[in-house]
Amino acid sequence: MRCDVNVSVRRKGQEAFGTRCELKNLNRIRILSMAIDAEIRRQIGILENGGEIVEYIDNIASSLPELPDQCFERITKLYGLNKLSADLLLHEYKCIDYFEKVCEGRNPKIVTNWTLNELSGVLASNNISFQDNPISVQRFGKLIDLVQNGTITGKTGKEVVKLMVKDARDPLEIVKEKNWVRIVDKDALQIICNELASKHVEKANAVKNGDVKLFKFFLGQAMSRTRGMADPNILNQVLSSTFGWNSYEELLDNSKKKSKK
Repeated sequence: MRCDVNVSVRRKGQEAFGTRCELKNLNRIRILSMAIDAEIRRQIGILENGGEIVEYIDNIASSLPELPDQCFERITKLYGLNKLSADLLLHEYKCIDYFEKVCEGRNPKIVTNWTLNELSGVLASNNISFQDNPISVQRFGKLIDLVQNGTITGKTGKEVVKLMVKDARDPLEIVKEKNWVRIVDKDALQIICNELASKHVEKANAVKNGDVKLFKFFLGQAMSRTRGMADPNILNQVLSSTFGWNSYEELLDNSKKKSKK
């Protein structure tokens, strides 16, 4: 859809219409509404300051902000966004500026996912418009960094976003207070694995002999003990070595070889 709109204003009690200005080539209902509101405010501002409305301003093109179609084309190329993601970012007022600032030094696809799937959802559930978003660019960027550098899990990150709407602290402060920092200490994980092996001796012996299903049992138990905070890769390594395997992959290969015999 593309349409043109004519806008004019007049003072209360004035019979004659004011000078008409035409807004051309608008292609979205939301953009249409925003353009009309902006033009009305512009014309009222000029009249209240004693000026006159001019139908066409020669230098208007050079002073116009980036148009929606231009922005759409730019962000799809620059950030590798698909059409749906670009449309959603353009749909929310102030969202593009926010998104681009968070993208600085970060993976655009990851930022897109967190912006559209997590942040937008949290704002909507709290009846907050993106224009009134209380989470600053810096804080939101730090949250994404905490997930990407392994300090917290993605699941934890989603919970932190919900809290950040009403909690103005740095996301790391929130994470530490909640004891949500991912456990990467091998010694701490080794203690847990040893305790589980001692508690379930028969199952532990079965894993040592190549039982993959029971390995997953121990993995689940260890995750439960750490409230899901253990780094899965490190836990996998520690648990494998606890049962005499170099890695889970080695255990899996051994199991496959046995099944072929």
